[in-house]
Amino acid sequence: VRLSPQDAKAHLGVADCNMRLGRPEEAEASYAVSRKLRPEHALTWASSGNCAEERGEYEAAETHWKRSLQLAPDDGVYCNLGSMLRRLNRMRESRDAYAAALALNPRSVDAHIGMGKAYTAPAGGAGSEAQRRHYAAFLARTYGEALKLSP
Repeated sequence: VRLSPQDAKAHLGVADCNMRLGRPEEAEASYAVSRKLRPEHALTWASSGNCAEERGEYEAAETHWKRSLQLAPDDGVYCNLGSMLRRLNRMRESRDAYAAALALNPRSVDAHIGMGKAYTAPAGGAGSEAQRRHYAAFLARTYGEALKLSP
């Protein structure tokens, strides 16, 4: 980075190393430089989202992941987004993210499992008996598909 301060890849590498070392605050500083130098690089935005989530900055994580997805749709990034939204109890949005992941990659085990988790706690409470039967059937299909893909 000192030899080539305008090299976005170098800043991205430093940021990734800091994340691996458990230093997300330092990583964010390098991700920010990399995003500024190379704003069209989807991986930088995706990694920035991971870093923001690690720091508990969920709004920033969502913004970074959505920018990454605008640049290059990716089932893994949709799964990250869906997982965070599920933990924030934003179930409908979580299911939408997992559905987008499955549209890109119908064999994504993470997306199938994530979709199942998002349906185990449907937004709006327990619902009617018919809804519970629908959720149970959906879960059986979702987890069954995940088991077929990764026994």
